[in-house]
Amino acid sequence: MANVVYEGFDTDKAIEIHKIVFNYTEKLRGVSPPEIIVDRGKLDSVLHHIQNDEYYPSFINKLAHIVYGINKNHAFNNGNKRASLAISVFFLEINGHDEFVYNYQQGMEEVVVWVAKSLIEKETLESIIEFLLYEDPINIEYFIAQAKCYKPHIEPEHAPIDKILLTKMVNEWLSNEMCLSDATKFAILEVIDPEKLDKDQ
Repeated sequence: MANVVYEGFDTDKAIEIHKIVFNYTEKLRGVSPPEIIVDRGKLDSVLHHIQNDEYYPSFINKLAHIVYGINKNHAFNNGNKRASLAISVFFLEINGHDEFVYNYQQGMEEVVVWVAKSLIEKETLESIIEFLLYEDPINIEYFIAQAKCYKPHIEPEHAPIDKILLTKMVNEWLSNEMCLSDATKFAILEVIDPEKLDKDQ
């Protein structure tokens, strides 16, 4: 595994990131942000544990633990889903993975909700993160679009992370007219079901 950067990634920085994101999103909602209360012990624990390569040997393991630990341990009195996403994005950035940030952030907006509701387990979260970082862009685009407008009850073993399920979701879209743009529909059909595309033209 390449060297992982932890410099500048500490509890104070995590709290700062959460305050900025939380206050901004609350103002967008037209409400005054409440006081942020932090359990530093819980936050310290998550940020310290990821540095143990024996328990978290890969970058994906570390990134997933940041999301899962902050999300589920409730280090903050409010906004833990937003905190888990924003702090993990910062971890991506300081480790030089800027090119993955957009897809990761877009895809994880719904995934952090699934984590909070215990609809997916940590192992599945790791698979989803790996998918969002390294999968073919068209599949990522489709995953993101479906995650935002199609919300089934997702059991851990059925999370939409592989190509078989993505193809199944495409077929469901074909019959149910999911909320995708024409350009996205065309791209999906072109890659996954070109015969269907030929028939429609």
